[in-house]
Amino acid sequence: MVDKDGVTDGGRGFNFSLQQMKETDPCPDPSTLSTPEPNDWSHSLQAAKRWFDTCLETHSRCRTPPLSGCTPTRLIRIDHPGPNQISLWLNPHAETQHGLRYATLSHCWGSPKISHTSRLTSASLATLQNGIKISELDHVARDAVSTARLLGLSLLWVDSLCILQDSHEDWLHEAPRMSYIYGGAVINLAASVAAHSDMSCFPPRDNNTLSSLQPCIVRPPWNNNGNEHGPLTTPYRLYHNDFWSDTFTAMPLMTRAWVVQELLLAPRLLHLCGSQLFWECGELSACEIFPHGIPPNNSPRWMTRSTIWDALALSQSPHMMGGGDSRRATSRKLWTSIVAQYTESELTFSTDKLVAISGVARIMEHALDDNYCAGLWRKTLVTDLGWRRASAGARGWGDAGMRPSPYRAPSWSWASLDGRVSLGYRDYGVENVGREEQEEDLEPLVEILTCEIETATNDPFGPVTGGNLRLECLLATIEVHEDEGEFRFLFNNTWHVNPGRIFLTLDCTPSTHKLHCVPLYVTKTQSQSPSPGWAMSLLLLEPTGETRGQFRRVGGMTVFSGALGMEDWAAFGDVSKEGWMEYEDLDMKIEEGRYWISVV
Repeated sequence: MVDKDGVTDGGRGFNFSLQQMKETDPCPDPSTLSTPEPNDWSHSLQAAKRWFDTCLETHSRCRTPPLSGCTPTRLIRIDHPGPNQISLWLNPHAETQHGLRYATLSHCWGSPKISHTSRLTSASLATLQNGIKISELDHVARDAVSTARLLGLSLLWVDSLCILQDSHEDWLHEAPRMSYIYGGAVINLAASVAAHSDMSCFPPRDNNTLSSLQPCIVRPPWNNNGNEHGPLTTPYRLYHNDFWSDTFTAMPLMTRAWVVQELLLAPRLLHLCGSQLFWECGELSACEIFPHGIPPNNSPRWMTRSTIWDALALSQSPHMMGGGDSRRATSRKLWTSIVAQYTESELTFSTDKLVAISGVARIMEHALDDNYCAGLWRKTLVTDLGWRRASAGARGWGDAGMRPSPYRAPSWSWASLDGRVSLGYRDYGVENVGREEQEEDLEPLVEILTCEIETATNDPFGPVTGGNLRLECLLATIEVHEDEGEFRFLFNNTWHVNPGRIFLTLDCTPSTHKLHCVPLYVTKTQSQSPSPGWAMSLLLLEPTGETRGQFRRVGGMTVFSGALGMEDWAAFGDVSKEGWMEYEDLDMKIEEGRYWISVV
């Protein structure tokens, strides 16, 4: 936190922990430790083999993964038709009645030089089927083959080699199967360090890297057990609390959106991180420096595999498992975390926005016992619509940007945007209220009449081509202007500036300052005062200009008690509206202040 002169530098704080070593723990003398040669990864791969074999032989939780039993359409056979060769195996399920043990690969695409035989196309199909030398593959694929072989596996699935890259029809057939392909594998090899397919996953390691793989042993000058006649001290391991998460934050693979579901669904993961290997399964998270498991205060990545597996297990039998409501609540929290992580990642083709997470969504539909709506869920659609864009550029009027093109989702879905989004109303000022209290005190203010999603195929998880949401709702007009970075609002015939009481985020720069606002729900805090506090979440809409009463979402807003001149949230239904307000039918008002509208 300070520079070399001891002056506060405004930097980042780092937390370190001491873990007391047991008497049975080896305590090597650092001066006697030997380090491997820079190009020698044999000790690392031996550790990977031990993790793999131990998991297969002794981990009861990992023995039957929730998605086991899948046979992909195509697989790569290692050392076939001869040594140091691979070949493409078409329709393996037609030749075997038993589940096959195969590895999958997660990797970054793109390469300064792309090998013709490292991509399956209609032109390379026959060549790959007959067999090629392993040396003809790109570097990442070669490393995946050698790693799978060392683990004792003879089958490998790689998207670039097992999906026809020049056939959109084949892609449409294989993309929906991703959850079962990765979930059915025995292990997923993550080429985490490789920024493109022609980089080595086992680069030379300099002395600093190699020395960092040795434990940092600390012998403090205090007596650990308080016994004057006991040993003066026992050694501790010193470690950085965030070393696990920091390692993966820096990995090129973690920027790839497709990889999110690949890493989530695999029963076992071996991360090739360039400095050392990392392992994850249902019972162990480990790395070379902590081969028996990561120490306390250090969370593996951004969610645990036990949490993921609970959701996967629930997806198999949502009505038969005990504690279904609690498990579904855990699954909803998991989905929120997944979307936050996923929307931080990048896609080569923006039209893959919903397809690249469809494998997880397909599983979550069963775990939640719900219906999928282009990234949102039908039973919680009222609160799901309150998602917010989390990027800093979404706050200003002029710098919110244009809505991305081409079309990939309706405007009311987070998938219509690029950049990180945040789901769930707990993020917007009512985090002090417990889950049960929130559910009791949350009052929906909008009724979902219909939610229609159009997809390119019959698959509801496939590419989305259109969507329409019809609402019965409260509706009001609001003008939004920005002066010197501060928003002003014309609402109910009065201009309002309420810093700290109004929070607005824009999805994109609206085409007009004259917007419509729809309250989604209100949350009321527990209070003994005569006027308990409340928070209201609203949609900001602009007319499409195509059909009266049809809108696009342009942002979201949260207002707190007293904002916009409303001490009581119920006053919203009685506010004055401007003459330019639109809704579906001029003669059709359900009741005072409530209207029908459509959002596309």
